[in-house]
Amino acid sequence: MAIETDTAVFWNRTVKRRLAKWLYGLLGGFIGGGAGAASATLAACVIKPDAFNFSSGVGNTLKLAAATFLLTGISHALMFLQQSPLPKATGDTDLVTKPKE
Repeated sequence: MAIETDTAVFWNRTVKRRLAKWLYGLLGGFIGGGAGAASATLAACVIKPDAFNFSSGVGNTLKLAAATFLLTGISHALMFLQQSPLPKATGDTDLVTKPKE
């Protein structure tokens, strides 16, 4: 019974925490990349105000913002995956700990 308990504690404390950190980083990469969509949309509104503006219909502007957010978000998430393709290894090759004597 001690082996199962030790393994469960190891799983809960180590593996889940590292997976959560990795998923957090992946989501952070997507959101951080997507944040560039705001500046790209504003730049488009400044450079070409007749095509992209918020006063005479927001269709083109919202499509630009959504497409830019999605593309830059995916790009940054993929860059995160390039740097960290999997959660960090635990360092233990044996998940089952030996019972304490």
